Amino acid sequence: MGCIKKVPPGTESGSTYCLSFRLADRPLTILLACTLTFCCSHLIAQQRDRTLDWRSVLNWLPIDTQTLIIAPQPFVIPKNAEDADNETSPVDALRRFALGRLDEFPKLGEALAGHTVKFGLSGVREFRGFSGLGLVPYNGCAVIVFSEPIAASLQSAISGLPQEDWSGVTIIKLSAVRSGSLRASPEQVNLFVAQLGRDVLITATDRDLLHSLLDRRAGFQPGRAIPRDLPEWRKVDVTAAAWAIRHFKHSYDSKTDHPQAVGIAYNAQPAGPAQKVYYLSHNQQVTEIIREYWQWPDEGLAPPKVLRKSQGVVEITVPTPSAHAATLFALLLLGSLGYMIAL
Repeated sequence: MGCIKKVPPGTESGSTYCLSFRLADRPLTILLACTLTFCCSHLIAQQRDRTLDWRSVLNWLPIDTQTLIIAPQPFVIPKNAEDADNETSPVDALRRFALGRLDEFPKLGEALAGHTVKFGLSGVREFRGFSGLGLVPYNGCAVIVFSEPIAASLQSAISGLPQEDWSGVTIIKLSAVRSGSLRASPEQVNLFVAQLGRDVLITATDRDLLHSLLDRRAGFQPGRAIPRDLPEWRKVDVTAAAWAIRHFKHSYDSKTDHPQAVGIAYNAQPAGPAQKVYYLSHNQQVTEIIREYWQWPDEGLAPPKVLRKSQGVVEITVPTPSAHAATLFALLLLGSLGYMIAL
């Protein structure tokens, strides 16, 4: 007859058990260490999910994340998708991108519209080149924690879609043609989605990235995305309604990314006469490089004030006296974070 007994302390880490029983008068021991440890880690992860904050969720993101957007304060997902020609504020733009690629899949976005987000964050590990118009393709993920259960709303959007299981979590795959891609060569974008508990939604642009999120959530977390010792953190105000960091990988945008560039930090500020962005670089010509990027006179944006605050840190102050100017600023900000938009 079988029995469960605890392995003596020091034999294995954690609460590890083995199952012992006799078969044909010969003892047989089946070690369940890996299985039980893995299951326990997910149970612990579910318990942690009940008291999540953005700091703990940041540990889930891949360590090669280069752009991070966090909306740490509650907001409601708009019921009407914003038209590309509509004006938007910088904080609304960051909140939209903190939701990942949600609005690129209308059925999913519409199902969750009207729900209150407790906090959301997104991370991008790579921006890719593209042809046509619209938003640059990228490899990234998002974690969205809602203030209320989302199962009923989510079910209406995912019913009938391909599903798969990963360690007891159901993953849904959505596909769409990237808006703005060339008709002759339409580009497909995918989104892999999973609900955790009653009120947490995680998304990723590829399957392996979603698997990584789930594994790191379960406790397998060597390293961290956007490590705390990066200099960009010194310019971040975590109490802002939304904020963003980009730590350059020197692989995509030549306009704001050069071999001596370090990163960008932005804290969403209330609507007003100006918005400030911090740019970190070791380039001695950094003020000229930045001034050229942030000038958009043909569209009606006033020249920025570029000030070297300290060694390697430049403060950019962009006049935003109108909603139109704030929208132009938001577009340039997104571009500097890597989210290039071809209009």
